[in-house]
Amino acid sequence: MSPFRPLVFLAALSLGPAGAPLAAPPPSPAAPGWTVVRKTRVRLRGRLLLRDGSAPPATASLDRALEPGRPSALAVSLGERDPVRVGLLATAEPLASNGRIRLRLEADVQPAGASPVRAARVIELDPGRAGLVELWADPPGRRRLVAVLSATAEQVPRLERVTPATRPVDLLVEVLGGSGSRQKVLDRLRLSALVGSPARYGLASLPPGAGRDIDPDIRVELELVPAALRDGLLDLRVRVTVRRNPRQERDDGPGPAAGGADRARVLVSEASTSGRVAPGGSVELPLPRGAGGERVTFRVTAFF
Repeated sequence: MSPFRPLVFLAALSLGPAGAPLAAPPPSPAAPGWTVVRKTRVRLRGRLLLRDGSAPPATASLDRALEPGRPSALAVSLGERDPVRVGLLATAEPLASNGRIRLRLEADVQPAGASPVRAARVIELDPGRAGLVELWADPPGRRRLVAVLSATAEQVPRLERVTPATRPVDLLVEVLGGSGSRQKVLDRLRLSALVGSPARYGLASLPPGAGRDIDPDIRVELELVPAALRDGLLDLRVRVTVRRNPRQERDDGPGPAAGGADRARVLVSEASTSGRVAPGGSVELPLPRGAGGERVTFRVTAFF
């Protein structure tokens, strides 16, 4: 299985379906002063429910504002008799191509008097509609921990200081599958950034339409740096790091403990490229081909 499927964060503008025509006019030249940079924020609401036979479930409410791609940690204890402690990392990524929101849940579940059990789950939700995912069940299946979740995305404007050296840059990221005449756009998004400030987002497994299953234990980190603007050309750097959760750390598959996700992941591969581009120019970064998988390439186009 090839380990690349985008889980997007820091998405500033939704572009619509991957096959739609592009419309990305460059921003007007920036004068010193202030500009509005729009960031996406995800509102996650729901409940954790601990079911124990036919008894009413023990519940804990969730209501979090998440920065896309950045894990948010919480810890709760459910149940008065034989309580279950839960450490949860929740990460949300709005999907630019279909408007859905992908949630990545990494749970550390510890029943009373037992060792912790770790689980990783990835689910996709339509905005405003609830979804259900099971995080844990005891061997007899009598006690179960499930999460009922809904998520919505909103654009949050933020003022940023602009100088001639830190003007706004509009970055169009396209995830391409295949090669040559068979290459196709699998996903795309746009990010707002300032010259000199990096934009980062996370991915996992393969993009939609690539014909592979989600691998919740892969984490791909993409960093875009519009480093400097000189003589009308932008120095653009792109770096991709692929990490996997160590398999030996989980009872039901690989997964890190809540609170230590980034430190627990094992480096799989790393690739980078850079180039000087004119407005509307692109750089491309192909990733190593996985066993039996098609080539995945990131194309980043800059408008400034």
